Amino acid sequence: PMPHQVDDITWNDLDLDQLFERINYTQSTCGEEYLYYTLRTPVTEADKLDELEQKIQYFETHSENRVEAQLLFKKLGKLGKYSLYDYLDHLDILGEINNRFYLVWDLAVIAAVLVMFYSVPAGLIALVGVLVHNILTYFKKKKEIEPYICSFNYIFSMISVLEGMEKSFTDPLFSKELETIRGCNRELKKFKTGSFLVMQQRNGDIGGNPLMILIDYACMTLFIDLLKFNHMLMVVRSNLETIESCLQIIGSLETDISIALYRASLVNGYCIPDFAGRDICAEKCSHP
Repeated sequence: PMPHQVDDITWNDLDLDQLFERINYTQSTCGEEYLYYTLRTPVTEADKLDELEQKIQYFETHSENRVEAQLLFKKLGKLGKYSLYDYLDHLDILGEINNRFYLVWDLAVIAAVLVMFYSVPAGLIALVGVLVHNILTYFKKKKEIEPYICSFNYIFSMISVLEGMEKSFTDPLFSKELETIRGCNRELKKFKTGSFLVMQQRNGDIGGNPLMILIDYACMTLFIDLLKFNHMLMVVRSNLETIESCLQIIGSLETDISIALYRASLVNGYCIPDFAGRDICAEKCSHP
């Protein structure tokens, strides 16, 4: 086990899986994983405990803000058997990305069109050849990146949550979290710009819109959405540390809310322990 981490034997002896299920009021995978981590790795530093208690009491006394936060976190949802970090790590499997290949063949399309000004038959043959190559390559590459769009969808949900948090968490108590969130939102604007090229086609949202049909054909012949995918991937990879910090913020706030709701559900009340020394002293103690 890690330092100060509850070992498996102690965890099982105290039935802490049941406690985790009982206290789990989280709405997202972020919150669920962070709550579990908190139970396995108890906080012992006085300043961190004091900050934790302040935030728990905030959510105890600000029910409207708590519900608003829970609705935001619900946008992320639960990922089932997959960890949220699995989604981020999944993006590394693609390895190094390079747009040069796509740009060279885009230039080939332009070159074929220019040839038509000198010889229409030669230009048409060149253009058809290039377009056939590009379309076949497009569908092959599109199939390769398709599984990774799920990770992008999760990041989109996270961005939506962070934008909501920037408006909602205005109390000075959350000033540190807000600073990180604002920085993340600034950086991820580049991720969102033009992202419909990648996300809408994946979701089949083209429909009968003539403009979207034209964009679809442009993507097939000029790799526009594949170029945007690579740009989005580059933005995520360069901001992974910030993204993970924001996910931890969401998780920690969901943990605070879970503790506040758990306390409210206790019929016989609760006590706040004082970690003053190494001895354990308690009266009328019961299992949580």
